[in-house]
Amino acid sequence: FTAMAFKDAGREVTVVDLEASRRERVEKLLGLPALSPVDLEDNDRWESFDTGIDCSGNAKAVAQAVKVLCKTGRLVLAGLVLEPAAGDISLIDVTTKELCLQGVWLNPFSFAQAIELVQRQKTTINALRCTHYPLDKIAQAFEQAASSHTDKVLVHCRDKDNLSE
Repeated sequence: FTAMAFKDAGREVTVVDLEASRRERVEKLLGLPALSPVDLEDNDRWESFDTGIDCSGNAKAVAQAVKVLCKTGRLVLAGLVLEPAAGDISLIDVTTKELCLQGVWLNPFSFAQAIELVQRQKTTINALRCTHYPLDKIAQAFEQAASSHTDKVLVHCRDKDNLSE
């Protein structure tokens, strides 16, 4: 969704993902370039990205984003990095490149634009592979979310057939 929003706003977007199947779906559904982390390191655009948005919460992904950002770049952390020691985030690069790291939780002023984007991109969104789980199967939902077999995992707190109650 983040990549789709930036593409819709006319920005040049490159998606980086570990999973080949997700990269293929990004290229097919959004028509965007999608690289593996290894491809990104071999890319001739090293230190040419002005903005990075991490939605994974993976410390290695955050460390790589710091490396590929240009001077005065901005890195938005939308994923929660639960194990920061797992990545080698270079604070020297953050300082010498004068990077701006910004965490985000919610943006209360973007809801209307998000709804408009969903309406414009309904065909693309409907093509996403979505898996539903009841609350009592939340462990399975997390396992599914970690796999590459789905694009979105939804956990329902109520019976899926009675969500309108």
